[in-house]
Amino acid sequence: MPEIERYPTLRLFNNLKSNEIQGSMMFSYTEERTAFAVYPMRDGLPDHAQRLNTLSYAFFVNQSSKLAWDGKKLLGLQGKVGVNTGWSVIKSLEEFNIPYEEAAASENNFAKLNAGRIDAYATQNHVAEAYLKRNKQLKIRRLEPSIITKDYFLIFSKPFYAEHPKVAACIWKAIGDDRDEILKKRIPVYLYAK
Repeated sequence: MPEIERYPTLRLFNNLKSNEIQGSMMFSYTEERTAFAVYPMRDGLPDHAQRLNTLSYAFFVNQSSKLAWDGKKLLGLQGKVGVNTGWSVIKSLEEFNIPYEEAAASENNFAKLNAGRIDAYATQNHVAEAYLKRNKQLKIRRLEPSIITKDYFLIFSKPFYAEHPKVAACIWKAIGDDRDEILKKRIPVYLYAK
């Protein structure tokens, strides 16, 4: 039976590189990650059918915020946008020239947003909605439209995949068949990850 543990994103990537861990859940596809991780692929692209889920990132702001997002510019931004360390939405923020600062977890970023230390928080909709459902006292709202929408996958270390390609293929197929149930079970662990 595989062991499931939580790690900060950067340590997790280092452990995948060294094969200390053989797989990890909920990562979008990036070229950089293919240097140490294997995704389910079809015709040279990540296989949409074998994703864990498709998730969107959005900006979350305090209810009283005057910020507006037009899909290209975050209008009225005075400070920085919070983001979880190592999350792929950082690349989108850089492409839009939006200044950001990283924090270890959603809990940290929501605390900074609530205290006015950041102007907005860029995160996955599902993660934010689950956090806000548990913390109803926070007066925070989502800006539309989404920043970006991506497929997320279970990735394997290259050494594991080289040794067990059929096992990986079976797991990816099972994920494709059961992704909705898996998502419900896994999203809450990202709320308080350190």
